[in-house]
Amino acid sequence: MLFEKSLPKFDLPVDFLAADEVFSDILTYYSKFPCKIKSLIFVMCKQGSIRANINHKEYTIVPGDFVTLIPNTFIQIHEVKGEVKLIFAGFSSGFIEEMFVQPTQLNFYPNIWEYPLFHPSEEVYNFYNKYFTLLINGSIHQEISFNRHALKGILLFIAGHLATAYKKYFQGTEHKLGRGNQILRDFLRLLHENYQTEHSVSFYAEKSNITFQHFCKTIKQVSGKTPSEIINNFLIMDAKSYLKSSSRSVKDIAISLGFQNTSFFSKFFKSHTGMTPQEYRNK
Repeated sequence: MLFEKSLPKFDLPVDFLAADEVFSDILTYYSKFPCKIKSLIFVMCKQGSIRANINHKEYTIVPGDFVTLIPNTFIQIHEVKGEVKLIFAGFSSGFIEEMFVQPTQLNFYPNIWEYPLFHPSEEVYNFYNKYFTLLINGSIHQEISFNRHALKGILLFIAGHLATAYKKYFQGTEHKLGRGNQILRDFLRLLHENYQTEHSVSFYAEKSNITFQHFCKTIKQVSGKTPSEIINNFLIMDAKSYLKSSSRSVKDIAISLGFQNTSFFSKFFKSHTGMTPQEYRNK
């Protein structure tokens, strides 16, 4: 199936969509600013490579990689090499919210935030390749299209296989994680859930059951950044996404990100980007 001129920018217009062609020039749209994805997206790389930031980390996506973008994931593409060919399957945010009380009921969620990309074995990759081809055919042909309950079953099927794949992966890596890496991983998960309302480092230290000093020292040692820098990075990514992808006022954006007033938000944004929110929007 050919994506007609553009990818769904942030959410899907229908419950489910799949495609087997995504062109390099379309991917450059995601290089302009951090894009906050609202849908649940599975991507398989067949050809070419993509260097991108997914949330707080930079990745190079190469053939054979499997990428999962859960709702509220930030992605920004920095470089596309070669003729990129991707397989794409996604479920809209509305579908996820309606069919699942909490998206975290999907049993691969706990690990995806920290590890959105993994390189499965050739056997597993070929299995997904064949399965996604079937999904693409169902997305194209009305006579074999999927109803909503069938789509829920499809998503649970993918989730089950991903959970198994991640379990095998973590059996080989989890024990290698030191206490510092575990603290960082837990911090990032908490941050993902709370950064729009909680900006205080002390909040995350308390939730982690660690003293403030030990928390700050550990995060800095493991990540190279202070907790404040990581929190601010999340806020700036979200602010940029709002400013470029919506017509919401700066005041509304400030409130949605937990700032008490527009003036404080504008000063915060300028101190990190060198321009005011409105200047960034008009750039």
